[in-house]
Amino acid sequence: LEPQSATVLLAKPAPRWAILLGKYVGVVLFVAGHAALFVGGTWLALGLKTGYWFPAYWLAVPLLVLNFGAFYAVSAFVAVWTRSTVASAFGVLLFWGLCWAVNYTEHQLTLTPPAGFGGAAALLDVAYWVLPKPLDLGGVFYDAMQAEGYATKPAELRLIQEAGRFHPVLAVLTTVGFAGVVLALAGYELEMTDY
Repeated sequence: LEPQSATVLLAKPAPRWAILLGKYVGVVLFVAGHAALFVGGTWLALGLKTGYWFPAYWLAVPLLVLNFGAFYAVSAFVAVWTRSTVASAFGVLLFWGLCWAVNYTEHQLTLTPPAGFGGAAALLDVAYWVLPKPLDLGGVFYDAMQAEGYATKPAELRLIQEAGRFHPVLAVLTTVGFAGVVLALAGYELEMTDY
């Protein structure tokens, strides 16, 4: 989205948001192809070696693509807003760390709510339900893989599930919704940007 490169793209009659959406969908499909190739290859290798063909392993593909799509939407927004590749790359890394911290902290505070944390707890609740949930999506995959005997689930996630406060469908839906809203904001910002 550098001004010199953008001039050629923006001279065409396609709306700016359509160009951005096309690039976003293209990159997400490219990553989905690579995810399917990797998961398919490892599924095939494990199946041939062990004779055990576990179809739930394929759930890794949509979960990886969902996770990538949410954070790539943030990267696209930062790129449009700042016109900087470096800001886009570092911004999305910082944002992922923030999402992971909010996800983890929300589970910690749900399990052991501290006294006198009312307003901040409400703000954290809102942030949790608005932002993508990388820890929760990892838990969805862990459960789908039935990985109890092979890997350790984070204790917070296990305790949240035991308390009946883990909502995998809502975690997926809010992550998809967040990606859509951020991508729409990126499209709007690109439409309003003067080149």
